[in-house]
Amino acid sequence: MVVFRRAKPKSIREQIRDILLRLAADTSATIVALFSKDGLPVAVYPEGKIDPVDLSGQGAAMLGACGKVGEGFGMTDIEYVLLKGKTMNVVIVTRGGYGLIVASPEPNIGYLISVARKALSKCEEALTRTEI
Repeated sequence: MVVFRRAKPKSIREQIRDILLRLAADTSATIVALFSKDGLPVAVYPEGKIDPVDLSGQGAAMLGACGKVGEGFGMTDIEYVLLKGKTMNVVIVTRGGYGLIVASPEPNIGYLISVARKALSKCEEALTRTEI
């Protein structure tokens, strides 16, 4: 008799890690970081390459500064911030109380923003599930 066991559900941390790994693979990203808008790190890939507290703080500060500038133009909320360089692009997308930084050489900015938004949506969904 063959007995099938249900696989143990993935923890929230594992789900977030999988989402960030997939995003990094899809965009050739060198750094991907999920953080709260308060500047607290949730997850960073790859681990050990950059200080997560420093990166999260910088991401939150950039969103705050851009938000102040946006207020001067009547903008109520920032959806994303883009830094475009010759060899690297950095996108910070926001949703709810979270931000997601993606640093990638991906030349197609629209694609980069689109997949980053989808990844952030999936991360937020994983974080707001009631099961822990």
